[in-house]
Amino acid sequence: MTESLVGKPLADLEALAEALGEARYRGRQVAEWMYRKSAPSVAAMANLPKAFRERLARAHTVYGSEIEREETAGDGTRKLLVRFRDGQAAETVWIPGKARLTACVSSQVGCAVRCNFCASGLKGVVRDLTSPEILEQYFLQGVRTGKLPDHVVFMGMGEPFFNAEAVYGAIEVLIAPWGGALSARHVTVSTSGVVPGILEFARRGGQVRLSVSLHAADDAVRDGLVPINRKWPLAELADAIRTYQEAARRQVTFEYVLLDGVNADLSDALALARWVRPFRCSVNLIPYNAVEEFPHRPPSRDAARAFADRLREKGVRTTIRLRRGSDIAGACGQLRLREEKTP
Repeated sequence: MTESLVGKPLADLEALAEALGEARYRGRQVAEWMYRKSAPSVAAMANLPKAFRERLARAHTVYGSEIEREETAGDGTRKLLVRFRDGQAAETVWIPGKARLTACVSSQVGCAVRCNFCASGLKGVVRDLTSPEILEQYFLQGVRTGKLPDHVVFMGMGEPFFNAEAVYGAIEVLIAPWGGALSARHVTVSTSGVVPGILEFARRGGQVRLSVSLHAADDAVRDGLVPINRKWPLAELADAIRTYQEAARRQVTFEYVLLDGVNADLSDALALARWVRPFRCSVNLIPYNAVEEFPHRPPSRDAARAFADRLREKGVRTTIRLRRGSDIAGACGQLRLREEKTP
């Protein structure tokens, strides 16, 4: 089986070029073709000597995965199902904005957290993704479109801190000047509240942003929505976030899915405001994208606006995320789940 090149750091590519009888700088050229020019194959790397391309292609391909399915919503959101070599699949979503293009990537096949509203965890976690498999979600679409996103969020399937080394390896390539050359501030890692992962994130430092999927400011409610809250309750989560902010001096974003009758009342807004106020933060409210396996529904637009207004009255920076991709199974994990149900 051939080995994919995407995901290899520059030093490995230079060593590979040298092992194949070429100067080390040829490895940098390979990196440029993959990460900057979206080359679909080794053969497309036109300024490499033909003999080198032939030797390289005998044991290597650029990508080991493929985009099996792509759906585009009326708002321009593109949802991709990426199939890996072992037959497993994960989702990535490309989200256009007014002045940016964001890739939302997965870190696992399935999810071990099993939030009580999310399709990703309905069948648990199958396996971790490798760094190359994470990166292919980002770079493969560039082959199709000739354009790469300028922002990346680890908010797809899986808990990034349960697969931390692969996630950090992917980030290294995304922000390296010889790789994706993204600003580290344009990369966000979102966690459901894995306290040891947040503490390690703080220890590593750097400019990559942190987002926390909060969804409730009360332990009893959060226990039901985000089961790992039973292991790391809100008080421990708050301590970890304080440690991160003391180390990184950066703002945290709190993600909060609005579920009608569960966590979307004005009393919930007041509780949320009290919980987040000690932090340098913003709150991103997400009206729920319905999943048929769960009974939850989003609140009305007026109710969502009232929730946001109450937070703002209490001095909390608040946005309401637009509902993206609802006409193409836009909620996390829905496309993969639908494909698995299809005979």
